[in-house]
This record gives sequence, C-alpha cells and structure tokens, in this order.
Amino acid sequence: MDFVHYSATGNTFLIFDDRKCEVSIEDKSKWGLIAEKYNVDGLLFVQESEEFDFTMRYLNRDGGEVEMCGNGARAICTFVYEELNLPLSNNAYQFKTFNGPLTGLKTESGFAINMGTPKDFNMLEVGDLFEGKKSLYAYTGVPHVVYEVDDVEKVDLITCARPIRYNERFENGTNINFYHLDNEKIFMRTYERGVENETLSCGTGTVAVAMAVYKYHHLKSPIHIKAPGGLLTVSWDGDFEEPKLAGPVEVLKKGKLDA
Repeated sequence: MDFVHYSATGNTFLIFDDRKCEVSIEDKSKWGLIAEKYNVDGLLFVQESEEFDFTMRYLNRDGGEVEMCGNGARAICTFVYEELNLPLSNNAYQFKTFNGPLTGLKTESGFAINMGTPKDFNMLEVGDLFEGKKSLYAYTGVPHVVYEVDDVEKVDLITCARPIRYNERFENGTNINFYHLDNEKIFMRTYERGVENETLSCGTGTVAVAMAVYKYHHLKSPIHIKAPGGLLTVSWDGDFEEPKLAGPVEVLKKGKLDA
C-alpha cells in the first residue's frame, strides 16, 4: 500500500489513499507497530464521503483512532490536493472527521484549517493539577489542558504532564500544553495523548494555546506560535470564533508499506 510521509511543523504522518476501503483500520496493534516502525506521530486515511469532498480518519501513534488532528488535517488536505488531484470547491475542501466537518482553505502557502469554535471552555478545573501562572481547559477537536509558565524550556514535560494526562477527571485522557510569552512572542510545548510523549508540534494544542493568550492576555488575531517543530499561525473572528490554523507542510518520503 502506497503512502506519503509528511511533516507538518514537526508533526509527522503517513497518509494513505483508502477510498476503496480496502484497509482494516480497526487493528490497533498492527497500526501501532507500523507507526512505531516508521517513527511517526500518526496515520491518516482518505476515504470517500457522500456528503463531503472526502473523509479523514486518524490513528494516533499507539494505533488508536481519535476524533481528529489539526496538523493532520493540514497534511491530508495537501495530500488530497497534490497526490489525488481532487478538485477544490470555492478554493477549499470540506471534509468529514469523527468530530464533525472541517474546511481546509487553499492559500498561497498551503491549507488553513477552520478548526471550529472550541467547546467546554474551563468546564473542568485543572489549576490544581499543575502550578502554572494561568490554566485553561478546552475541547479544540480533542481535549486540551493548557498552562502558562515562565519558560517552557525549563518544564520537565514528561514528568509534569503524564499524571495530568491520566487523571481520572478526563474520561478519555487529555493532551497537555505549556506556553510562555516573551514580548508577545509565544512559545509552546506539547505532551500528546496517544503518542504518550512530547511532539514537535500539535495543531489542536496550538489553537488551545491561542485561546489562552486571547482570553488572558487579550492578543489580537492573527498570532504566531513557535513550537519546537516550527511556526504556526492562528487567526479568528469575534470572540475567538472559528479559529483557523495555518503553517508549513512538507513531504519527507514516498514509499510502499512493507509491513
């Protein structure tokens, strides 16, 4: 089975054309081994959709399927455009995820994903789980906990994040982001559920961090956030409505699955 290996600001994926639904995605152990073998953060599958341009299905590094992935959405739109040559409608793709439909708008620099307005803002108390300067919980397609710190580089990320990820108040676990501001420059790091480690960037986490700096520091759209894997941009309307995620995507390799 052919794949394209992408990096979306350091978030890495194998993407497959599964429009004929010939793949058994439900075999978690198999796909977890493949993700580990190719050392990627996740696996993406393009499937047909009767209502939308295509369906996106996403497996984390552990082989488990989750609702969606922000950087994965940017990568899969690039794959569909460049490799499958699916036509755009009004310069955009509308595609289905387990978290509902998303829109990928074609720009000069790639695809900007309309991530949908975050839900459940501070529905859960999270300030007691880590002593940060500020904290936030939000559902930005998947659950995220965000903490402001003095310096993200000084956070012992795995030690601090892992107990939060598995805390019983999160029904299906959570992702954890740490950020700091330096003269309105924003730096972040992420512990990602399903990878169970730090990832070089996280699209849904970037949106959660953007929401935090908007709510707590009143920064205006657009803002740029630096993750270890690169720079991401978040823009929005009104009171953080329909944030859009943009950033670079690059092809690392094309190949055929040998597992």
